[in-house]
Amino acid sequence: MKKLNIFKSFLLLALLGAAGSLNAQIVVHPNAYGNVPAGFPTNWYKDMANVRVDVNSPSAIAGEKAASAAIVGASDWPDIRDTFLYNLPIVMDLTSDSNLCSVTAVDMTGKIAVVWRGDCYFTQKALNAQHAGALACIIINELPGAAPFSPGYVASGGAVTIPVIMIGNLDGIAIANQYRLGPVNMTISPWGYNYGADLGIIPHGASRWHNNAIPYNQLISSGSPLPYQGVDGAWVANFGQHDITNAKLSTNVTFTPATGGSGTSIHSDNITVPTFHVSDSILAMYPIAYDYTSGITGKGKVTVNYSLSSDSTDLYPSNDTASESFYLTDSLYAKGAYDFVNNRPISQNYEGPASLASGNSFYIWGNMYYVNKPGSAASQVQWGMSAASDTTGPFTGIPTMNVYVFQWIEGMNGEPVDSLVENGELQLVGLGIKDFTHHLPADTSGGFFNVAILDSNGLGAQPLLNASSWYYVAAEVPTGYFMGCDGVGNTFPRIYGRWENNVVEYGSPLWPANRYSDATAQVFEFGQAMAPCAFGGNFRPDSVIYSTQIGLIPSVSMIVNNTPITDTTTHGGGAGVKSVSSFAKFDVYPNPTADNINVAIGLDNSANVTYTIIDGHAREITKVTHNNVTAEVFTYNTDGLASGNYYMIVNAGGKQAFRKFTVIKQ
Repeated sequence: MKKLNIFKSFLLLALLGAAGSLNAQIVVHPNAYGNVPAGFPTNWYKDMANVRVDVNSPSAIAGEKAASAAIVGASDWPDIRDTFLYNLPIVMDLTSDSNLCSVTAVDMTGKIAVVWRGDCYFTQKALNAQHAGALACIIINELPGAAPFSPGYVASGGAVTIPVIMIGNLDGIAIANQYRLGPVNMTISPWGYNYGADLGIIPHGASRWHNNAIPYNQLISSGSPLPYQGVDGAWVANFGQHDITNAKLSTNVTFTPATGGSGTSIHSDNITVPTFHVSDSILAMYPIAYDYTSGITGKGKVTVNYSLSSDSTDLYPSNDTASESFYLTDSLYAKGAYDFVNNRPISQNYEGPASLASGNSFYIWGNMYYVNKPGSAASQVQWGMSAASDTTGPFTGIPTMNVYVFQWIEGMNGEPVDSLVENGELQLVGLGIKDFTHHLPADTSGGFFNVAILDSNGLGAQPLLNASSWYYVAAEVPTGYFMGCDGVGNTFPRIYGRWENNVVEYGSPLWPANRYSDATAQVFEFGQAMAPCAFGGNFRPDSVIYSTQIGLIPSVSMIVNNTPITDTTTHGGGAGVKSVSSFAKFDVYPNPTADNINVAIGLDNSANVTYTIIDGHAREITKVTHNNVTAEVFTYNTDGLASGNYYMIVNAGGKQAFRKFTVIKQ
């Protein structure tokens, strides 16, 4: 078994000199195989490679398929990544139960079972395949066009001992159709296929752009700010049996206008490793960051094509190429995958913390977006959400939930200027409210939701977005519910490449370890891990488990208005005059405070009122609902709060408003 070279600093300096640029990077990851920090159930060597699934025959569908193995450490999933099954026939149950949710009469002895996702737990499918004699279970994602994700574990009456792997919908359809015509053979490997020369791009290891979608006017007619720069790199593995000389990663960037036509090359680059040793196994290769704007002319798509070459003939070339794209739109910011036909983010899996901070009833999660130019306002936020693993039934038990737009102001309230989002640096600038109680038919678990964003007064004015500013766009997810994630994307290669150049890149908040593991819970430092930090506290990119970041991009997108609504009316009428709030009375006092904060509320009609307090790090302090209120004073004791900024949010009768208040301890 190969091992990663742990002499990172020496090799890095040597290779940077060979590459001819102090900004180019070739990095050997410091966590060598077998050298795993305490509490981590896996390591970089296996974790990055994950698993390789290859169709050997027939030639019509041959080649490596995108795949994702069940995560080691996820309850009782076995450690299957030392498995090597070479050129074995697959078997499918085409007679009764293609999902394999019941015991099958099909003899699967010594074969690889291929089944469809749906109707029962992944573990039940795997157990039925195992009992029928299968040596592995391949699950096809049944959602049209969907990519694979790591199957989750649910106890199903037995121990699964065979590899469990998911493949994408389109690959699965091709395999299933071919199987009806004749035999299909497949290989499963945790690393390589025993070829002499075999370089490859790690699955999901190519760098993505800052966003998946962004308004085109943010890019054109000016140089790229740092967050928008191209960081085109990839994690490359030497899967072969001997050293490779002059291993080159080349990139070619094309822009295709939305009006059609062929793509035009707007940038190309490459980086070469003079000798890619077998002992290195994995290198992170990043050419110099660059400016995108010179080739962008309007709406369209930018695609980065990656390709590998060397002095040797690659004996397994199917993983020598990769591509990543992003889209230039009128008004959409989206970090993850987006359905442009139905105009909504894509959710292919649903995630949430294993536990919340003591007493908390919700968590706040979303994406960081950078706004380069002024002139737009936050108009709408979209997100996907589910109730537990159920993505079919109606939501019950949620009256309302808030959606937030924060501006991050570095160094606010005396916090250090350190490129990390500190407590108190998030300024709430916009709020939306989702009402689940007045919708017929009822809102559905696994659905997509869209709310209008209003400013602190809640009267229709949309919060203006400042130039050269980061915004955290996030939804409040109640305990027991889960945020939709795109299930495909991985912001981590770009984040890692930035970090190696001493630049903090803001992707989605990351779990510090294995989000599927019981031993290292999804959130074991809740205040840091779920906060919108690059790496909260002392978390480093090289302490985050790679495969558990794949697909972990919240399905939270923001639509902006390029002709903002900034004028509102007074409460009860009177065009053109800005009101104090959308309520007849809304006073928050004393401000600042040391001991108590009071909210005096007055409504035109009796309604249920929800008071929510969050801090300047997007974390819940309290949420309280009072029924049948017309006028009252709500008091919250702030003795237990640290000095800093907080936000009082009030929802009542479908209306909303919020105010900032400050706690000062003597």
